[in-house]
Amino acid sequence: MVVTGPQTKASITSAGSSGTPSLIVGANGSGYLRVDNGAWLQVGNPQSGVLSIAGLDGGRGIGSVEVIGNSSLVTIGSQLVASGGSLSSMSVRDGAVVRVGSLTNVVENAVQIQSNVELAGNRTELQTNGLTIGRRDVSTTYPGFGRLRVADGAIVRSLETQGSNSRAFVGYGGSLELDGGTLAMSRLELEGHLSGPGEVTGIVAVDSTGQIEVGEGESLQINGFADVAGRVRVIGGQLDVGGLVFRNESNSYRSIEVERGDLTVRGTLTNNNVEGFVRLKDSAFTVVSTNTSLSRLTGELIAEGSTIRLQAASRYAGSGYIELVDSELLLTGQLMIEGSTSNPASLVIDGSTIRPEVGVTDNATLMVHGLFEVRGQHNKIDTSIRTSSGGVIRVADGASVDFTSAEIFSAIDIGAGSSVDFSERASMFYEVAVALGDSNLTTPSVVGAKQLSFGNKLIIDASAVSEIAAGQTFSLFEADSLLGSFSAYSFPDLPGTLEFVPQQTETDFSLLVIDAAVTLPGDYNGDGCVDAADYTVLRDSDLPASNAMAMAMANWQTNYGRWLPGSNMPIPEPTAVVVASLGGGLSGGCGLRRRVPIYLDFDIAAVFVLRDFDVAGRRFHIDNGFFLLTTGQSNASDREHNEASEGHDGLREVKGDRLRTFA
Repeated sequence: MVVTGPQTKASITSAGSSGTPSLIVGANGSGYLRVDNGAWLQVGNPQSGVLSIAGLDGGRGIGSVEVIGNSSLVTIGSQLVASGGSLSSMSVRDGAVVRVGSLTNVVENAVQIQSNVELAGNRTELQTNGLTIGRRDVSTTYPGFGRLRVADGAIVRSLETQGSNSRAFVGYGGSLELDGGTLAMSRLELEGHLSGPGEVTGIVAVDSTGQIEVGEGESLQINGFADVAGRVRVIGGQLDVGGLVFRNESNSYRSIEVERGDLTVRGTLTNNNVEGFVRLKDSAFTVVSTNTSLSRLTGELIAEGSTIRLQAASRYAGSGYIELVDSELLLTGQLMIEGSTSNPASLVIDGSTIRPEVGVTDNATLMVHGLFEVRGQHNKIDTSIRTSSGGVIRVADGASVDFTSAEIFSAIDIGAGSSVDFSERASMFYEVAVALGDSNLTTPSVVGAKQLSFGNKLIIDASAVSEIAAGQTFSLFEADSLLGSFSAYSFPDLPGTLEFVPQQTETDFSLLVIDAAVTLPGDYNGDGCVDAADYTVLRDSDLPASNAMAMAMANWQTNYGRWLPGSNMPIPEPTAVVVASLGGGLSGGCGLRRRVPIYLDFDIAAVFVLRDFDVAGRRFHIDNGFFLLTTGQSNASDREHNEASEGHDGLREVKGDRLRTFA
């Protein structure tokens, strides 16, 4: 059957007992229909009318339909059924239009494609509110084949003015190929396959068996968001979507893979507590979020040799697992790695860089509440970084990383043979764990900074050192300005009588290995025991009131009461005695002369070198001596306190303009 020529019109209407006007092309044998050169064919009316290729409901015939040419038009009242599998076909091209169904009714199978259908050319259109390619029920005995190709500017669009209810469905085994064409319907649901360059204007729901593929040199734009339970693959092409959300279904992939391609998400990354998987290789991934407060990255994001840009949103939250290998992450705002101590989110970098986007300065920050792990060499964090108490920074063995500045309020674990450098200020206020290696004997330091502040506890692991010997120095920290001190140390047991002794100056911190059978830390007069006489040596030394003096005082306090075998009788441990004789009353070795030996039950909390100080509203001055600040309750009587006070040489209480001197 051929309908041809400008203004030529043919109609199929109901007659006799037939209630539905129908045109069947190739019902049992083979059939052919052609409408071209501006001709019109109308099948039925706006409420009814069916054009069937190869018979209804999986017919056995072979049919072929062509609608060709500008102004050529086929209108079908209710349904277009293209059956016949791969042997049947329909071609609409060169500006022709096929219109199916009413303007308002939405019937998903108004156009049902189970054969080959192709639209090609500018102004070529298939207009319908409902489209099904393949079959929805995968258990049916009928074949699931169905293919729609939209090419070269052709369009499949809704009959509705707004198109808010129109639906397209690609069933299992079905395929929608956009080769420069457009699907303009409100929602596309995929159990089958979407591929090729082109545009989809609505939402795309990729079910567990569904798949989107963008090939070499192709560009696919999805203006709505992508709801992904299946697979998305971009190989050498570009995919631009208006948002991304992962959906959980049984046996679902929930994955996006991009290789040598470009993935752009324009819109909010919706958080629905469903984790997906995004893998990038030699690709670019850009997120331009419309959420001005917080946009969430869920699931796994693994990038290798790729560039990731997080733009527009003031804050991004990584609540899953992010791994960057030889990649670059560019920020315009804050990236926050979320998580609790029991279930932390993770950011892992390996030979990668995190830096501000061009033109962005102060806003780009990295906030870590979960795990931040550094692997490999040549890592660079060119943004400020801040961690909370629930976070962890872990630098793997042999890794290196350069930071700009950091405020670390969490544990930091630095592996053997690794290095950490801060080009500006850095603070480490919580536990610092360092695994020593042989390289620490030759490299300048484990941690370097322009200004480094630290405190709390230092934990050392020396299991990776091949041999430890007295006299070795392991350099840990180096800075133009080193501030603070550790309040506690956890050192491993070394072979024999070897021990670590911390050393600190204004610019570096190191660990010296000594043989405690030969040398005692804090024994500054070399008499084999650490006692008050060593303080006198330290006090009279030329060390400035600096980190070196503070470390020397700390070593003296920590080792007070220790002695070498064969030395003089030791003095009592500092937790059981306060030596009340000061200044000139301190002399000799471990057998000290004491003018007033008062034994009190005190714990020594700290040692201060003071001249003028106040205690409980009373002002004191020390001419020559030191003051022990103690904690705990004394078992001594007030009389013993007075006796102890009278034994302090040069201790004077200041009352107004009068000085009270204790003899």
